[in-house]
Amino acid sequence: MPIEKGGGGPQRGDAWTVASGQAARWIGVELDVRAPRTWFGPSWAMLGGVLSSGGLAFDPRSLVLLALAWLVSEPLLGSLAALSMEMARLRREATLPPLPAGQWRLPYVQPGSPGGRLLGALAAQAARLQWNWRAMAGAAPRWALLALITLVLGAAAGAWTAAVAILAVLALLWVAASRPLQRAEREVVAAAHLLAAWLLGHGAFAAVDYRTLLVGLGFAAIWYAWTRRPPLLRLLVVVHVLLAGLLAALHAPLAAGGVLLLAVPLVVLLPANASSQRSYLQHTQAFLMASLFLAAWGLVWPL
Repeated sequence: MPIEKGGGGPQRGDAWTVASGQAARWIGVELDVRAPRTWFGPSWAMLGGVLSSGGLAFDPRSLVLLALAWLVSEPLLGSLAALSMEMARLRREATLPPLPAGQWRLPYVQPGSPGGRLLGALAAQAARLQWNWRAMAGAAPRWALLALITLVLGAAAGAWTAAVAILAVLALLWVAASRPLQRAEREVVAAAHLLAAWLLGHGAFAAVDYRTLLVGLGFAAIWYAWTRRPPLLRLLVVVHVLLAGLLAALHAPLAAGGVLLLAVPLVVLLPANASSQRSYLQHTQAFLMASLFLAAWGLVWPL
């Protein structure tokens, strides 16, 4: 796949994070050899969600649903996340002069009256929206097109995927309309992306229940703790213990024990300093993904 430098990805002024890195893969890559890297976390989470549904069959319909869930969960939501953060940055750095509010008038509405004040507020809001549109330098139409494609494909995959896609798009719209996110906040976006991918995979084949939601939330929290610099050890341990307890309560003791066992490398291999964070993520992600698959298996075939 061709890689564009710069493009719509995060700029050098912002430190590289897992959120910006995994998202910008699809619309532009900012290379930084010192930065931590992960490999396709949302795709693995989507596959885990599919496994947790127990509804995957090797027929044309299942393959189409699988393809739709992957398109929405990794490239489309990833691109929207990167573009949303880029739009917030563009608005912050814009040097355009403010636009004056137009004079809106209606028959029989006097200046200074409640109706006149309402028209003035609407005109001022319209001027702000027009300024934001200009400041984002063409990013807004691209965002709208990506959002539309995401919602259409999500709806094509089923009611549950449509609901998850709508919530994800609304959350990313808030990201685009708010101030630029700090590093920890971008990692929250990455964790939420992982959760959305898990729910999209499950929702394409079965209804989302409380068990699926709780396990997805658990792995989103683990992803957040694992990708922080430095990793959040206490949160990592506590969430693994809670996940194992949940799986045991759901009569999946082998899956619970496996989740705890696979957590050991994540704890033992904790990076000694920031410079070893890259290798830590690369060397331990396989254990985390295996843990996710084992938990998904336990939800369907408890042992």
